[in-house]
Formats: sequence, structure tokens, C-alpha cells
Amino acid sequence: MTLAGPDEMVPQGASGAGLGTARRTMANAAAGMAAELLGKMATFAWVLVATRLLDQAEFGALSFAMALGALLLYVPGWGFDIVLIHRGSSHPGRLDRYFTETLTLQLGLGLLAYGTALALLGSTYGGTATGIAVAAVVLSTALDILSLTMRDAAIARQRQAGMAGALVVQRVVTAVLVISALTSGGGLLWTGVAILTGSVVGLLGHSVAVHRVGVRLRPGQVTPSGLRAMLDATWLVGITALILGSLPRLGSVLIQAIRGEAELATYAVAFRLVETVLFVAWVLRDAIFPVLSAHPDDARAGRVLQTAMTAAAVVYLPFATVCTVLAPEVIGLLFGQQYADQSALTLVLLAPTPLLFGLAYFLLAGLAAHARNAAMLWTAAVALVVNLGLNLVLIPLLGSEGAALATSVTYLAQLVLLWTALRRVGVRPGLLGPLAIPGAAALLLALVLLSVPAPLPVLLALGGGVYIASAYWLARRWAPDQLRMVRETFGPGEA
Repeated sequence: MTLAGPDEMVPQGASGAGLGTARRTMANAAAGMAAELLGKMATFAWVLVATRLLDQAEFGALSFAMALGALLLYVPGWGFDIVLIHRGSSHPGRLDRYFTETLTLQLGLGLLAYGTALALLGSTYGGTATGIAVAAVVLSTALDILSLTMRDAAIARQRQAGMAGALVVQRVVTAVLVISALTSGGGLLWTGVAILTGSVVGLLGHSVAVHRVGVRLRPGQVTPSGLRAMLDATWLVGITALILGSLPRLGSVLIQAIRGEAELATYAVAFRLVETVLFVAWVLRDAIFPVLSAHPDDARAGRVLQTAMTAAAVVYLPFATVCTVLAPEVIGLLFGQQYADQSALTLVLLAPTPLLFGLAYFLLAGLAAHARNAAMLWTAAVALVVNLGLNLVLIPLLGSEGAALATSVTYLAQLVLLWTALRRVGVRPGLLGPLAIPGAAALLLALVLLSVPAPLPVLLALGGGVYIASAYWLARRWAPDQLRMVRETFGPGEA
């Protein structure tokens, strides 16, 4: 199945308007992609330093704090992002009120969730340096959810460039502070303080950026009835968001509880590498969701989803191939030989996760655009049962490798459930079509990686060249509409 061109991606009354909307969508995606890429590079840089300068138990404690903070973040997050973007895109004049209501509710939920968590951490760690560091990292995510909400408001406005800049500043400042703390001997304690400081800087930057796109806090527009209406609209989505947010983090928390911080460090090394590329799915979802929200019942919604799925496959299939074929070499190069043997199989088992996550994420956006909240909830609940059951069985037996296998199987199950649910509302994106050309090119990449004796950097460069060239040739031969869409979107013409 070929891809839609720009005029088909976004239904409009005139082709010029459709092309302009498509270009704006792609420009927002490009800005978000660039910011996330730079931000992920900065984060990955300090994680690499941390794996080498912290001992295995300290890195395990840091990984636990990051996983717990990311899990807690979904309590004040509560699915408000989906509702804020959906309502703000559909009713731009009411965005300020929706934005203010969202922040008000998040502050209340955040105080409850983070207050409870910090109290429990205090009773567990006491006033130790490890306890202070863990608390600082967890608290940093409470600030990050406020920054994320500001980015959601900009997404609803379809003006993301300023937010992209604020995100880059936050990640770079955090990286500089963390690396400085580690290299100066500050250890885990000052690493936690540096991460919290970076989140403070990020919150200030996002506050300036959201003001510049014309979104304002309107406390006078907040009413009890409005807050109740927001909660009524989000309770199913909120529970779903909590469940979905727990899926990739349950493994980390359970490893820490069952096998300890050293085993968690083994898992975290592989998971950090996999997590680094998930931003591609986030950015693509942010680009297509306002379009799906504005035109949820258009027959071409399936093509919009398929466009995003193909774009994700182009990135994630070669990533999975490299991680599968060269797992020990990649981990040894990035994190040091102490993790090369311990984490290699964990990385192989996690390698499919980004692709499965991305495809499921786009289908979830399709359900959200149709306001199929009940379907979102039951598919998430089944995925949680699968994840929890597999983790409880496999972690005691296999440790980090069991958690990795549980994660990949969970996202495969969720993908099948979401695809089935979306077909019931009349949107029928194909799953095999988006994978065909990138999959064929990835097979050629695997042959190169397995057969060419060369140093790892040279091998990756050669394999990357073969993948890009073969994917382009196959697309030109079998799916020319994909190339036409790129040319029309980025080429000269009226916007």
C-alpha cells in the first residue's frame, strides 16, 4: 500500500491549503525531531559518563530513581496531554482555559503522588547521600511534567520551535552539570542535584517559550465545574496513561526489588540505549495527533497513520538489526567492557521494543482521536496484565534478560490489541506495508554486518550506507508515492 501525498495527509478544501498544512505538520515534526535528537544526545552523553564513573550499585540506584520518577510522572500527567492537544486543536480560542485547568489539576495530583513517594523514600534511605540523590532525581520529574504540559499547549497551537529550543537548553545544561559533578568527584549525590537543577532551568525556559506562542495562564477562567469537566473527560484516559506509563518501567522497579541494584544496572545499560531512540515515535505522534484530532473520521486517517508507521520503521528496523547482530560490540564501545557480556543478551531481547512501541503508539493516537477511551483502557489493562505476569515469572529466573523479554512481548501484544480495536472504528492502517521496504533494506544491512570484517565504526558507516541506498532504490522502484510526498512537502511551492 503506497503512502498518501501531502494533500491526502490533511484533508482540506483546496490542495494549496492542504499542502500548507502538511508542510506545517512536517515543520513541527522536524523541529521536535531535532530538539529531541539533540536532547537525547546530551542525556546519553552524561549516562555514558555515569556508567564509567559510578560503581554498579550507584548506577543501579540512579537508574531506579529515574524509573521511579518516570513512573510517578504519569500521575499528574493523567492523560491530560491527549485531552489538552485534542481540545486545544479543535477549539483554539479555549486553549488558555484548558491549559490553566490542566496545570491546576496537575499541581494537586503531583503534590499527592510526589509527597507520598518522597515520604516513602525518606523512610527507606533515611538521610543518606543515596537517599538525597534519589529524591532529587524523582523530584526533577515533577518539574518536567509542567514543562511537558507547556509543550503540549504549543503542539495544540502547532508552533513548536520555541519549545524545541527550551528542551535543548534543558538537556544540554543538565548534561554539562552532571558531567561536571561526576568528573569532579561529586558522585551520586551531586549527580542528583545536577539533574534537579537542569529541570529547574528547563521549567523556566518552557515558561518563556509558551508565553511567546500566545498561551497564557487564566486563573480567573478556572471554575470547579470546569475542573470537574476536565476530570470527567480524562478519567479513563488518565487510568490508561498510568498503565501505559508503567509498562516500560515496571521491569526496572521489579528488578530492583527482586534482584537488587547491581542487576538493575545490567538492565539499565541496555534499556538506556533502547530508550534513546523512542523520541522518534514521540515526535511523529505529536505531529500527526492534531491532524487526526481535527479530522478523525476522514477515510484518509489510515494513510496518515501509515505514513507515521513507515517513518518509524525506517529508523527502528536498522536500529534493531544493529542491536541484534552487534550487541556486545555496541555495548562495549559505549558503556565499557564491564557491561559488554552482562548486558548483550538483554539488548538483543529489547531490540524490537522501539518499533513495537512506535507502531502501538500511533494506533493509540488513532483511538484517542476517535475518543475511544474505553478501548484505550481495556487494551492497556490487558497489556499490563501480560507485562506484570511475565515480569514476575521471568525476572526471578532470568534477571534483566527476563525483564527485556517481558517488555518486548508486552508491546507486541498491545500492538495486536490496538490494531484490532482501531479496525472496529473504521480506520484500517496496514501493518505489513510500512515494514516491507525498510525490512528488506534491514536484511541487506544484516548481511553486511555479518560478513564484512571491519572495525565497528567503519562497519556501521558501511552498513548505514548500504541501508540508505537500498531503501531509497526499493522505495523508488516499489513505492514512488513515498518519495513524491517528501519532494512536495519540502520542495518549492506555495505554503
